[in-house]
Amino acid sequence: MARVRKLDPKHLLISDEDYSFRKHSKQYYDNMKIVFQDWNLLYIVTYRRYGEWILSYIKEQHASQEKCVGEKSIWKRCTNKWSFVRNFLHRKGENGREVFRTKRVFNIDESARGMKEANVSFKIVNFHDERHISSSFYCDAIPNTPNTCRHSHSLNSKDKGTAANIRDVMSSTCANIVYDARMAGLLKIANQTRLDMNMECELFMETKNITHTDMPLVCPTKEMLEELLEKSLEFETMILPDFEKSDRGRAEHIKSFWAMANERREFCDVDTKKLLESQSSWMGVRNKTTFKNWTITLLNDDKEIK
Repeated sequence: MARVRKLDPKHLLISDEDYSFRKHSKQYYDNMKIVFQDWNLLYIVTYRRYGEWILSYIKEQHASQEKCVGEKSIWKRCTNKWSFVRNFLHRKGENGREVFRTKRVFNIDESARGMKEANVSFKIVNFHDERHISSSFYCDAIPNTPNTCRHSHSLNSKDKGTAANIRDVMSSTCANIVYDARMAGLLKIANQTRLDMNMECELFMETKNITHTDMPLVCPTKEMLEELLEKSLEFETMILPDFEKSDRGRAEHIKSFWAMANERREFCDVDTKKLLESQSSWMGVRNKTTFKNWTITLLNDDKEIK
């Protein structure tokens, strides 16, 4: 508060991921009300559909914890996406209720619990509502910002789409191809770093117009994906029951989930065993990626489908 008073602001916005990494108790928020007793406190939390939320977390984990992608990447394999999802698909809490968090990060059902118990003001910004997420923030959550609200509409018109996770699924795809090629002795790195090789792979794919869906993939079955979808729908019903029942709710939720799962294949991992098979050089592996008529291998299933 001493630092805040030195700023002498009329309005203060604090954005802190700490609220996702630990659960704050009722006492914490009661204390915050005392500390900021001369202020109009408002907490804002963001709702994102569970299926997208956990996929976004996996991408974040690949970059920040595993460091298999990104500027600080090291020689480590990225965790398979569905293996990670499966760890939390049927997890229950101490009270026997469904858990919607990972081991490290809480979702808003738990992170906002202390706010409710302390009866502090908080609002939920819906990532999937009709407005762009930034417009929703300025128009629906933050009070008394009509000019910024109007300006955000001009920047975020519908034809510009909605906010998206900047980390592309192709990053981990390339990272695992590069890693397994090195382990198989097909990659002579010389003075090149892991980042150099990852970026070389991604640039090659971009130049040849090859996407993640063009790769040989190992994917969860329809039944596995349906379990994740049901959990995602359950979470939306818990957090935003009115929205779940609306035109942009359940039907749009299901549609966007299957686009993510079946069209973009974001829960699938590259089948490096198939890609590296019979190859004796990195050039051969790169050339093999240009073949786009691969089959998809289903997890826990010996069958392959076109």
